[in-house]
Amino acid sequence: MPDQTHIAYLSIGTNVGNLITNIVKAIQHISTLCQITRISSVYKSKSWKGDPQPDYLNCSIKIKTNLPPHSLLSNLKNIEKQMGRKPAPKWAPRIIDIDLLLYDNLTIHTQTITIPHPGLYFRPFFTVPLLEIDPDLKDPVSGIPLNHMPANIPELLELHTSSHNLLTLIQRTQAPQAQYPATTREL
Repeated sequence: MPDQTHIAYLSIGTNVGNLITNIVKAIQHISTLCQITRISSVYKSKSWKGDPQPDYLNCSIKIKTNLPPHSLLSNLKNIEKQMGRKPAPKWAPRIIDIDLLLYDNLTIHTQTITIPHPGLYFRPFFTVPLLEIDPDLKDPVSGIPLNHMPANIPELLELHTSSHNLLTLIQRTQAPQAQYPATTREL
């Protein structure tokens, strides 16, 4: 039985260390697992919850993968560990945070994985970059376009790095075999 290709959307966030370098490294690691087809701009946002802490940088990527959702999430958590993420309280600062937001049109709710990501509807740092790379996305549960969701509030975010500039940074440090889209538009 041939492998089936799935479409998934990820969010990458960081607020510890060299933030843009952390995002570039995360994208490079992810590119070893799957094909990256779109990359959003990088946005600056305030901490979602918890004690005062440094601002976050966030972006979203669209990928094609043969991995099932649980395996994909497990691999993403391994990338976080490889990059130095340590166990910490839920809202603590972090060197990297890679969230699986959407996977095809699936809805999954188990002890280890929830798709769509439960914060998707309330966190502008998820919704705004996601809609930049795919403005026609719909909630797989209700069928409502994501651009009608409460978290689609671009005014709460500050553009930090355009997708073009992010791709330039990635390409300067990429492994020779890695391939990335030329823009936020799909190849």
